[in-house]
Amino acid sequence: MLRAELVLRRGAMPEIRLSSGLRGAKPEYIYVYSLNC
Repeated sequence: MLRAELVLRRGAMPEIRLSSGLRGAKPEYIYVYSLNC
């Protein structure tokens, strides 16, 4: 199971980081994830 972390950057949109080293996710998923955290 992959672990996802929410990364917040100044002046940038939220980014989802996967433990597998891959980056990126659907915008709606990013917003929902940030709200649930």
